[in-house]
Amino acid sequence: MRGPLITPNQTSQLAIASVDLGPTILSMAGVNIPQDMDGVSFYKDALKNSELRERNILIEYYGESDSETVDVSCFSREDSKQLSYCVQSNWCKCEDARNNTYACVRRVSASVDFKFCQFYDRENFIEAYNLRSDPYELHNIYIEMKPEQQGNYSATLNQLLRCTGIECRSLSKDVMKSGTIVTDVSS
Repeated sequence: MRGPLITPNQTSQLAIASVDLGPTILSMAGVNIPQDMDGVSFYKDALKNSELRERNILIEYYGESDSETVDVSCFSREDSKQLSYCVQSNWCKCEDARNNTYACVRRVSASVDFKFCQFYDRENFIEAYNLRSDPYELHNIYIEMKPEQQGNYSATLNQLLRCTGIECRSLSKDVMKSGTIVTDVSS
């Protein structure tokens, strides 16, 4: 990101999300961040080239479905209500589906990089990954987590989904209330 007093070609280990861009641009312009705006300004951290700090980041995706974009020769009409962009020229490979809807909390700090995701499908499937030891998310460790760890991540995710504005800014910075952070499921 370019801005006043930011060193060109500088890299940072700060964990940021797209909702942080608005508050950061306002900070650069010397404008107060509105109370109802989500996101955290990283402008001061960029000026100081700060170290990675503890943070919870919300990740959301809403799967699409559009029966008008599904070729009838690919699937039954019932299936088409849950799918998006399935055409025979692509061998009926669909681009998306309604059951591909999920929300995650990514916990990042100097010692932790962890992702906890809840899928909104018929199974309410949950995934959890220690991204330090499993950066490609190949080993879902949710079942190996202690119940209190599962509960803490689930509660944090639900709080991030419900919050707005300044409440989200404080949640994204806060340490989980009980201090239970997963770095290794055997701990």
